[in-house]
Parts: sequence; structure tokens; C-alpha cells
Amino acid sequence: MAHEIEHRDPLASWSKREQLVLLALVPIAAALVGAWLVPVPHAWGWDESMHAEEPAVRMLLALEGGRFAPFFRVLHGCQQYPFGWPLVLLGFQALFGIGEIVARAAGWAAFALLLALLALTGRAIEVECASGPNPI
Repeated sequence: MAHEIEHRDPLASWSKREQLVLLALVPIAAALVGAWLVPVPHAWGWDESMHAEEPAVRMLLALEGGRFAPFFRVLHGCQQYPFGWPLVLLGFQALFGIGEIVARAAGWAAFALLLALLALTGRAIEVECASGPNPI
């Protein structure tokens, strides 16, 4: 007699919203803690400092001063990095203050969120595969 192993999903009783909050907040919290644990001598290199962090701080200071022309000048002047990453750094530093550790935490958080999205995608694929035969 074959015994089937029952697979219980510990998050099955949670709502989709609660699961998404968990997948977002846990990686961000872990990223912030991880960023503060990295020793300061292991600083960002020239590239990250000058082409991501520096435009982010200049845009943030321009917005804090209510000057939109300098903000857009810096936004359109982003060279090595697309303007998206400096905007993410701007958002993090607007919330948590300007600093390399905050920028480092933003990088950790982005990586952690990527891993969370990968887990969410894997979960969706598992549910889809368990729902029946694939018509393709």
C-alpha cells in the first residue's frame, strides 16, 4: 500500500495580500540589516559612487529645494547607469537619509526583492502545474 505524503503549504491560510506583504517586507528588513553589517572600509567603488549615488543626491537636494530644472538636468545627464537606479537611490535616501550605507541598503533591498519575485514566480508556476495538465 503506497502512502502519499501530504504537502501542506504553511502560507495557504494567508490572503494574497498578506503573502505579498511578507515577500516585500522581509527582504527589505533583511537588506537593511545586512547593509549595516557590511564594514565601512568595503565602500562602493568609483563607478557606483559617481554615476549612481552622486546623481541621486544631486536630484534629491534639488527636489528638497524645490528646484525642478536642476533635477531634470541631472536626470537627463545620467551616463553609466540608466536614470532608474539613481531614482531608486533618491527614494531610499529621501526616506532614510543621505549616505553610503543607505545606498548600500537600497542595493541589498533591490537584490532581495528580486529574489522574492523569483520565489513568487516559482510559487505561481508550481500552482499552475499542480492545477492540471499543461495544454501546450
